Amino acid sequence: MEALAVTQEPQHAQDDYVRAINALSTGDFAVDVDMGCPLGSAIVHLARSLQQAAKRRLDRVVDFSVTTNEASIGSAQLLYSLQNVDKYTQSVASATEQMNASIREVRRFSEQINEGSDASLETALAVSNKLDSAVAAFDKIHRAVQDNNDKLTKLTSFAKTVSGIADDIRGIAFQTNLLSLNASVEASRAGKAGLGFGVVAQEMRVLSSRSETATKKIANLVVEFERELSEICASLDESTAVTSSGQGAISEVNHLMDSMIHAFEGVSRNTSNIAHSLTEQANETEDVVQEIATVASSTFSCVKSADTIVDAIESVQAQTNRDIEELSTQDIPDKVIKLAQSDHVIWKKNLVSMIVGKTSLSASELSDHHSCRLGKWYDKVRDDKIRRHPAYSALQNPHKVVHQHGVQAVELYNRGRVSDALEAIARVEAASTEVLRLLKALEGVGVQ
Repeated sequence: MEALAVTQEPQHAQDDYVRAINALSTGDFAVDVDMGCPLGSAIVHLARSLQQAAKRRLDRVVDFSVTTNEASIGSAQLLYSLQNVDKYTQSVASATEQMNASIREVRRFSEQINEGSDASLETALAVSNKLDSAVAAFDKIHRAVQDNNDKLTKLTSFAKTVSGIADDIRGIAFQTNLLSLNASVEASRAGKAGLGFGVVAQEMRVLSSRSETATKKIANLVVEFERELSEICASLDESTAVTSSGQGAISEVNHLMDSMIHAFEGVSRNTSNIAHSLTEQANETEDVVQEIATVASSTFSCVKSADTIVDAIESVQAQTNRDIEELSTQDIPDKVIKLAQSDHVIWKKNLVSMIVGKTSLSASELSDHHSCRLGKWYDKVRDDKIRRHPAYSALQNPHKVVHQHGVQAVELYNRGRVSDALEAIARVEAASTEVLRLLKALEGVGVQ
């Protein structure tokens, strides 16, 4: 803004002083009046005082803006961390609840298995008792078969004795028949005197014939009896073999059943121990679920509190931004340098606010390092004192990095690549710190 010239011509003096005072009221402190005039000197002194006051106010407002924005960034980062913690806590709470439900389900299955193993053990014991009874029965049958076999052996011997007696009777009958024949011959020779003896001889032949017939029947019966006894003995031998085999099989089954009983007893003990352990674990997991639920509730409260803090700081910053906007129109030394410091912290804060969902940004709407307030000033500097300053030449690259990675962070976030966007914001923060350091170094060098 061009300096206002207050002339010394009497007819215009009053109007010039009024214009100068009006300019001061709008923040234009570059007045040029005659210092020899008391009023002019007072106006110049007032201009300098107001300019210094405005500079101090700008310093305070910018410093406050930087501080509040840094606090907002920290709060937003805290909010983001708490949001993640809340998300993970809710996930852990859900997973823990599911795990607890699974443990309860496994415990229920374990109890059912335990009940089943107990029932199986009882069944196995009952079967074992039945097998013991079967073994005893087989032993009894085996002994009975052996006893019958012994008796049949005696019967076979008796049959042979009977057969021998029958043979003896047959021989006696044969001899008797011969004697009767001889007696008949002799009776015939004796004539009438031998008639009685002939009758006796005839009776002896009849008796001999009947004896022979009886002995034949006895012999046939003995043969049939021996055949039947042989078949019975064969059947008993087979029964003996079967009972012996059955005894061995049942003994083996009984042995296997004993092993099975021991196994069932082990399974029953193990499932009982597992069920007990699962009960304890379920109780402990229930406590963990309650504790995690408490943590989740506390974390959610922290998220709400952090969100409230961020909103409160944002409200304070909005008022600060209005103060900065008002001061940006005034003629204050180092104005752009101071405002640029606030601009860059606000730039960082907006990126972090985007991450926590407080604002939406579009890469196409963001300025590059030539279009922002600092970039426009940087490209127009003609003061050699400033251009030769090391901070000035070092400023361009980190300033460029701030904008490049800021735009990159927005693009990445809008594509859903939040972790990559956070890495880009970290690079923005590092470069922005360097920009702020260089801007402070340029304060007082002569920037207007």
